[in-house]
Parts: sequence; structure tokens; C-alpha cells
Amino acid sequence: MNKIFTLALCAMLSSFVALPTLAAGGGGSGGGGAIDMPYMELDPLILPVITEEGITQQVSLIVKIEVSDSSMLDQVKAMEPRIVDAFVQDLYGTLSKENAMVVHGIVNIPLVKARLKHTAIEVAGEELIHDVLLQVVQQHRV
Repeated sequence: MNKIFTLALCAMLSSFVALPTLAAGGGGSGGGGAIDMPYMELDPLILPVITEEGITQQVSLIVKIEVSDSSMLDQVKAMEPRIVDAFVQDLYGTLSKENAMVVHGIVNIPLVKARLKHTAIEVAGEELIHDVLLQVVQQHRV
């Protein structure tokens, strides 16, 4: 069961999480027209998954925030504590609901990514935040 869980998680991650070289603008076909937007990497977010049976999993996320313009990076860094707090508050409840989980308890990556982007924009504003990248998602059954 553990191998199936790991394989399913890897398959989901490869479908929904951008590779670091592609996310940074490298590794493509070299066609020059892409705009490199700066990323601000947050410290890992570690959250419990709480169900009726208690804490069943621990989820670790490494999140990078894609800033709209490099001149705005310092503004977003100044808001980092508020953004992280909003992420933790939002995900703490979301990961405990059935709609955030899919078959066999694997985190719904697109839903989490969308919620994080929405939350970051709510806190910092659409003019500062372009996107959110889930660099790493790890799940550990307790």
C-alpha cells in the first residue's frame, strides 16, 4: 500500500508541479521571448491533516511566490509573514476537509495551488503576485 501511495503521489506531482528549471525560465527551447519573473521561496509549511480519527497525516509544502516584477520583490518580502500566516490559516482547515483530499488521502495539488494563489493575492494584491509554485509536496502518514 505504501508503494502505491508513493507512486500515485509522484504521478500527481509530475502532472501539476513545474520543474524548477522550467519555472525559472531555463530548460526551454531557448526561444528568448520569455520574461523571467523573480521567485521568493518561503520556509517549508508543515501542516497536519486532521480527520474524525485525529491527525492522520503530515503535509510539508515548499512554496515559491512568483512576483510580478523584480522591482516589487522587496515589497513582497516585507509581506512574507502575513502571507505565510494566511497560507497556514487557510490550509489548516482545507486539508482537514474531504474536498481537499482525493483517492487514498493524496492531496489535491491543483486545489491547494489555486487556494494559495488566491490567498497570496488577497494579502499582497494582484499587482504584486503573479503566481504560486508548489516546489515540493510531501505527505507522511502518522
